[in-house]
Amino acid sequence: MEELTKASQLSADEWDDSACVYAVASGKVADKKQEYAERAMDLLQNAVKTGWRNAAHMAKDTDLDVLRDRDDFRRLVAGAFDRSFPVDPFAR
Repeated sequence: MEELTKASQLSADEWDDSACVYAVASGKVADKKQEYAERAMDLLQNAVKTGWRNAAHMAKDTDLDVLRDRDDFRRLVAGAFDRSFPVDPFAR
């Protein structure tokens, strides 16, 4: 699984998909729960840094349920909502 996320050329969607894999695994592999959750957060942050702007999806994605109680996850989602709103919503 680690090889999946070593490539620096992943798209924002691929970073998000990889984060979901780790988040789901953290809920299934008890002895790796913390490690996989941390990795999922790193990957989500990479997704946002590379352009992931679908905050509504991130907020509802059931693959990410195991991360919902984390403060860093909540801050990341809130920040994604901030970035998804246009600077000038009335610009044409």
